[in-house]
Amino acid sequence: MEAVRDILLLVVAFGLPAYFVLRFSSAGLLLGSLTMWFAVAAVCEIHYASQAYPDRCATSVWLCVGWFLSLGYCLCLHAAQGGYLRAHGRVKTGGADAMPPSFGAHSGPAAE
Repeated sequence: MEAVRDILLLVVAFGLPAYFVLRFSSAGLLLGSLTMWFAVAAVCEIHYASQAYPDRCATSVWLCVGWFLSLGYCLCLHAAQGGYLRAHGRVKTGGADAMPPSFGAHSGPAAE
């Protein structure tokens, strides 16, 4: 039963940040990184609560450097998403032709 619990916690710890990054793109980087940082710290505490002699070293290390690892994971997801979208031609490159017309501008021939 502990193996099932550990697998579910792993899916939550890595799945929630992936959802936020893939759903909210650039804004999801911060949200996904924070979510992963807190989720892995909570997973460590849940795991240690079930042990007779817990060693809290991993949790303290995660609290110190986990932010950078979480951000790296989310950046990799964001880069993979951008590469996928570029490969399938679903990203606009920007420029004047990608901008919507401004309010009140005439899109047809100029009226005299």
